[in-house]
Amino acid sequence: MSSPKVSIVLVTHNRPSYLQEAIESVASQTFEDWELLIFDNGSDDKTAMLVKSFVKEDNRIRYFFQDNIGISAARARAISYVSGDYVAFLDDDDLYYPKKIESQVCFLDKNPKIGMVYSYVDMVDENKKFIRTWPDNPVKNFEGLVADCVIQPNSVLVRKKCFDTVGTFRIDLKGSDDYEMWLRISRFFTMDFLPEIVGQYRRHGMSTSSNLDARYLNAIQIYKMLLAEPLPRPIKRIASRNHAKFNYFRASSALDASDWGIAFKYFCKAVVSDVNVGFSIRWSKSEVFIYRFLKPYLAIFYTGIMAFWSRLVGCLAEAGATSEAEDHIR
Repeated sequence: MSSPKVSIVLVTHNRPSYLQEAIESVASQTFEDWELLIFDNGSDDKTAMLVKSFVKEDNRIRYFFQDNIGISAARARAISYVSGDYVAFLDDDDLYYPKKIESQVCFLDKNPKIGMVYSYVDMVDENKKFIRTWPDNPVKNFEGLVADCVIQPNSVLVRKKCFDTVGTFRIDLKGSDDYEMWLRISRFFTMDFLPEIVGQYRRHGMSTSSNLDARYLNAIQIYKMLLAEPLPRPIKRIASRNHAKFNYFRASSALDASDWGIAFKYFCKAVVSDVNVGFSIRWSKSEVFIYRFLKPYLAIFYTGIMAFWSRLVGCLAEAGATSEAEDHIR
């Protein structure tokens, strides 16, 4: 049996209702020379039964069951199983439009020097109500991608040789492993944007991308890695600005939770990375110029005072409890 032209990687965990739509969107592709590799991350519901029903009907679908090792680790493992010239990705709560694979295969076939192509997707809510088409501002090179992550996994088609060169997904960047991979590929291969809408990206409360603190921390790690690389100065400036911005976001999240120590730590890191970080944050139009600059520094002062006070109160309370215990013993 000859190898398929396209290998599609789909990782799933306990989402049979969404998964059925995702699989059906692959089965409905106008381009038929594909294999679908479904990696089940330890589902304990009807997922296995559902997938096996599709496998019986279509020998292009392959099913792998494993312990729940996370989407990043599953993607990393899946790359070693693909046999197609091109690799595509589909999350279990997203779907393809019928010509997604055909149009992107045709594009890469005609442009052999391009390693990766991506396209527009329609962003929808959990009830498939249209929100917007993404991205607003497509980019076509590594520098543009450093500035902003604009690529959804189900919008991508990648040559298999790209993974042979750059390696597989990082398992320590849960939920952001795809962004780091697109950065790696775009750094060593030419990437391009095909202006067609190729699928739906579903946003809901259970999606991996909804865990904001994890996303902030992953972004901080990614930009920190970029800053350690021998990159051109303009790209370093972009990475430094984004590193500062995501430190600020993490600090703001901690501030909202009254976690003063964490907030103080990340506000400091934001300013160290970029002294002008206040200008990288979106404020309301009423915020004056000088306030935008000073706000991160005011935040450091405020959270530092609150962290010190909180620790002092905690120490006094602990000392009081110890004194009471000693009096009780006496």
